[in-house]
Amino acid sequence: MLQTGGVYKAVGETMEAFEVRGERHEAKLRWSLGTPRSFPCQVFIDGAPVRSERVRVDNWWIGLWPWIPFALIVAWAANR
Repeated sequence: MLQTGGVYKAVGETMEAFEVRGERHEAKLRWSLGTPRSFPCQVFIDGAPVRSERVRVDNWWIGLWPWIPFALIVAWAANR
């Protein structure tokens, strides 16, 4: 029902409307800043909080790639 498609945003939310027995409802998924290995996530139905927990990130190490060139430059400069 709620699918972000792997949005690469540190803070965000997505919302979907759905029907149950002819009644229209709104579901919202909200996430915010976390650590490299997990982030907080909340689920709301019709504005009421349903679940709040930290989501574990399995591929957290991919977020380290921007630091690799920086570390290589620092290591190279230190050995000059």
